[in-house]
Amino acid sequence: MILLFTSIDTFRRLQHQHQQTTQNRRRTFLDRQMLIIMLTSIVLFLSTQIPLYIVNILNVLPGQSTQSPIQSPIVRSIAAFVASINYGVSSP
Repeated sequence: MILLFTSIDTFRRLQHQHQQTTQNRRRTFLDRQMLIIMLTSIVLFLSTQIPLYIVNILNVLPGQSTQSPIQSPIVRSIAAFVASINYGVSSP
């Protein structure tokens, strides 16, 4: 009788341990995926916004225009498009 109860208890503990291991693996996987998404979002934001702001600052300075009047809207629209994709992917 004691052996039966001990076996059942051991079985229950092993099942519980297996469930915890599976949950820990899932949690680790989700944490890694969230970190990748956050890093990608940061890199994408910086790679689109910093060059755009540098160009805007250079265009404000007198005699320092780096682009023709046609290039400026094209660059802004490309940066806005990439930023909107980033926002769409990042938002829940």
